[in-house]
Amino acid sequence: MRLFSTISVLFLLLAGCARTGTPTVKNGSAPEKGKIDLAVAYAWQPTNQALGPTRTTFYQNRVYYLQYYENSINIAVHEKDGTPVETIKIPRGKGPGEAMFPVALIIRNEVIYLPDIPLRRVSLFEIDGSFIDTWPMAENSGAVYTLDVRGDKIVFNSFTGILIGVMDFNKNTLLHSIPLDKEGFPGDGEPFVGGPVLFDPYSEDIFFGHMDGPYRIERYDSTLQPKMVITKESPFSVRPAVWKNLPGRTDMSGDMLVSSMVLDERYIYAPLCEMRLEQTPDRVEVHPNTGAVCVFDKETGHFLYELTYPLLKDFEGNFTIIGADRESIIVSVAASDETLSALFPPDSKKDSSMSEMLGIEASQAIIVFDNPLYP
Repeated sequence: MRLFSTISVLFLLLAGCARTGTPTVKNGSAPEKGKIDLAVAYAWQPTNQALGPTRTTFYQNRVYYLQYYENSINIAVHEKDGTPVETIKIPRGKGPGEAMFPVALIIRNEVIYLPDIPLRRVSLFEIDGSFIDTWPMAENSGAVYTLDVRGDKIVFNSFTGILIGVMDFNKNTLLHSIPLDKEGFPGDGEPFVGGPVLFDPYSEDIFFGHMDGPYRIERYDSTLQPKMVITKESPFSVRPAVWKNLPGRTDMSGDMLVSSMVLDERYIYAPLCEMRLEQTPDRVEVHPNTGAVCVFDKETGHFLYELTYPLLKDFEGNFTIIGADRESIIVSVAASDETLSALFPPDSKKDSSMSEMLGIEASQAIIVFDNPLYP
């Protein structure tokens, strides 16, 4: 079986981002209130952190990330400052309470959700790793990649058939959906369509970000009726995001834009660009990128701030936003040892196991910035 993975993302090409009559907020490439330099509160290096914007998360002031091993799928838990807390081990397999290749890690209300594409199911665990139940991916849900949970409802993004869907978790019934133009797994060179999908914790609405260009974030009501489309000009020429058939896996090539997204009561936080990547069967080339956080007003859609860090200007690597609250903005970065040298001593041991597996020379880091928007 061909393994579906991503170096920092995976996704599809939107089936008509704005429906007729949907208000569209058009932003330029410059933020209305300017750029703000970020200050580092903590920086630390994870071990064997699974790459991808959906495989690390921030929950109740702790960082959780997936680790893939031959006999287990582990969830490493750290305090925000990097202090290890525990490692949750889930046996690798196809039985109840086991996992093969979870493509995302979601934690809501003390429950861990692991969508597993090879097994076509979502497994649920207590926060301590105790198995709860399994949600089979219904035929009409497609291959679920990203999801969020609120009560007995799940909103998801799929590789196939459905771009966004809302399901009743207990009844496993599809309530609302936006279909994709094409059914079945995409082929080599076909557009990559999709991105993060989130329930807004402060309203009944749903937000969906597009990893493919042009840069855009959409807001829907609880029944997936469109309410607003937020667009932003990119300060560089965006290369199309497409699927690529590579040795042993199918992955994405191109510019990855809104591959991660975080909501608070006032703002939407999204990367300027997660990664600029070109992949062929013979090589992987990472192009220079700027690791910056774009901040939008959640109600008006205006692009207010660009939060920057000098270390991550024109670096070769990926930049994912994994969490934000009034105190902190937490990002995951994969970059060269040279780029990270200002944060970590030159002789410190840097873990690059996941990057090396994909043919990229990079080390990984979790950086916790002070949130300047809530002084």
